[in-house]
Amino acid sequence: MKINNNATPLKKQPSFGNAALGKKMFSSNTFNKIAKNLEYDNFTMSFPVTLGLLYGATVLPRYIQAYDKHDRREILTRDLTSITAILFLAASLRKGFSKLSSKATGFALNLKPKNHKGVKKYIDYINPRGGVQVMNKEQIIAKYSDLEANKNGFVDFAEFIRSQGGKLNKVLASNKNTKAEFEKMLGKDLKSSTHQEILDAWKNASKESKDKVYAEFKNPDNSFTKKARVHNNVFNAVSTFLMVPLFMIWLEEFNEKTTKRLKAKENEELANTMKAKEAQKAKSGFDTMKVSSYHSTDARQSFKNFFKMVNNKGEV
Repeated sequence: MKINNNATPLKKQPSFGNAALGKKMFSSNTFNKIAKNLEYDNFTMSFPVTLGLLYGATVLPRYIQAYDKHDRREILTRDLTSITAILFLAASLRKGFSKLSSKATGFALNLKPKNHKGVKKYIDYINPRGGVQVMNKEQIIAKYSDLEANKNGFVDFAEFIRSQGGKLNKVLASNKNTKAEFEKMLGKDLKSSTHQEILDAWKNASKESKDKVYAEFKNPDNSFTKKARVHNNVFNAVSTFLMVPLFMIWLEEFNEKTTKRLKAKENEELANTMKAKEAQKAKSGFDTMKVSSYHSTDARQSFKNFFKMVNNKGEV
């Protein structure tokens, strides 16, 4: 069999029906930005996809297929609110609890973004994808251990505590060894000392005193990292596994009670309307009978008058 080597080779077809369109799409910053937002991260859906599926593909079809107005109201108040709570409330509660814990303990437990002020300050606590970030285990270890690795050592640590809303005196007082060492430097009670007084005392402290303080922070599993992690983990658990589920349980019971109350009110109004109609109908029937009776009486009287007139004529 002779093979024709002069045959025209098949032209490689582009994966897109229109190659120019494909190239244009992939070179577009807008398209790449949209694609990035919709891209899966391992087994995790992107946030825009999650929003689209939960609100658009879950709540909307249920609302359209609701069997009555009560079901529609329950879908809006129960399903819509529950999904919103899962997506936004849990994260906001974690951030809020972390801030409260930070004020109570002095530990800086979250990282604030730049320009954290004005209206944006409140949005940062609501935004589930950004804004204020509750510190995880790795971040806590990085900030609360091996202070000597910082460019300015303890001074950088003190600035981190101050910038994130913590209290340096409370943090240092949480460890008996650092508390004792700083009270030697200060010559007064640590808890009553200001941030600047602590920095001034550190600046004038001996190398021996500084080394003792650094030794307490050296180990990644030191008392400071343990306490910071406990504070955040407790409130994370409370907000994620307690507050949000309890809210959803309460919401379900609230919906059931509201629906029963509204239906009872509607039934009562319907019963009152039916009674009013029956009363009106009975009244109309009585009036009809009264008019009919009047006309019957009038007709009898007319016949009597007629016969009387005829009799009178006969006598004449």
